[in-house]
Amino acid sequence: MRFLQRLSIGLVFFALPGLGLAASPDISSILEKLASVHSIGEVAISPDGKQVIYGTSITGRRGGADADVSALWLADAKDGSSVTRLTACPGSVCDEHGAAWSPNGKSIAFVTTDEHEQPQIAVARTAAHEVRVITAARGPLDTPRWSPDGARIAFLYSQGAPRAPGPLNPLGRDAGVLSETVFEQRLAVISVSGGAPRLLGPPDLNVYEFDWSPDGKRFAVTAAHGSGDDNWWLAELDIIDADDGKVTTLAKPPVQMASPRWSGDGKRIAYIGGIMSDEAITAHMVQALAQQLQDVEPHVQHIVGVTHMLPFRSMMHYRHEARADYFGAFMGSILLGEVWQSCPKVTLVLAGHTHRQLTVQVGRMTALTSPVGYARQWDGSTPYAVARDRLRVIDLTVEERSL
Repeated sequence: MRFLQRLSIGLVFFALPGLGLAASPDISSILEKLASVHSIGEVAISPDGKQVIYGTSITGRRGGADADVSALWLADAKDGSSVTRLTACPGSVCDEHGAAWSPNGKSIAFVTTDEHEQPQIAVARTAAHEVRVITAARGPLDTPRWSPDGARIAFLYSQGAPRAPGPLNPLGRDAGVLSETVFEQRLAVISVSGGAPRLLGPPDLNVYEFDWSPDGKRFAVTAAHGSGDDNWWLAELDIIDADDGKVTTLAKPPVQMASPRWSGDGKRIAYIGGIMSDEAITAHMVQALAQQLQDVEPHVQHIVGVTHMLPFRSMMHYRHEARADYFGAFMGSILLGEVWQSCPKVTLVLAGHTHRQLTVQVGRMTALTSPVGYARQWDGSTPYAVARDRLRVIDLTVEERSL
């Protein structure tokens, strides 16, 4: 694997001579508009369409320190009025997300956290303003979904695991005298009244996504045997019986799959299928970028390269920590840099993804990033000050037009 490999989309902006970086203009009006924009993490509309739940980010506590956590809010769907907090811990700030309405619209299931920051499933009754936690889980859980009859709730549960296994969330590896402990993400079902959850399917089957059948008797799942960290790329489409956990394999496509969904009559299952592995997508996008350059180059004198992902190793920040550097491998690909370097008309490359402000020189090219980043990284600065510091303007002065 070559340095950074993930989806890398290349866009090309091109201009004639006079390319340079100019000073930032007055952007007060733009910043005022941006300050009025709020990020919504999730939305769930009630079955009758009268209420809506949405998620936002607020400041809470995690690991004994201030951190951004998710909060849920219940509001009128017509005009956003009558906003109330949906929470299982009104006396503190918990990390809460994954809201799902019951079929009759009278209850809401969601993920909350207890005093040990352990995720749990909570159920709220909207009419009675009553919220109760129905699990006593020990390990990551997520994605609560109601059965069609409203009597059960299914969710993904990694019992005993330090974190949920998956391709973008690797579990720690053993050190010293090596042994292997594999934590699987299982499909769990619990009564809406609480109690011990039932784990469905064989212990070595890692379930990534699921959907209840319309009759509540089965689940469609994307799953793979073995380590959940390693095998998402090989996931198959399975049916799991909701009573005895028996697994029937429906499809093993040659490409990746996601988001299985039953049809309303329960006779068909739809899913998203395609090339989703980082290496394959990177190769595809690099080829597309090279073709763009080949098409554009004969008609212009200068090219500005723009990619969301980082194209050069020198733009990467290594912490020499296994987990941090693992995630750093998803920041971009050196294959992008090789494409830019193959075209002599590319002298300026802009990139994103990182929250570090960078300017590096790679041969004839200047590569830069200028992100705003998270508010907690501003060291007390105002949004206006940060934006003014980070805004960069490219002066594409055109001296002649010969396109």
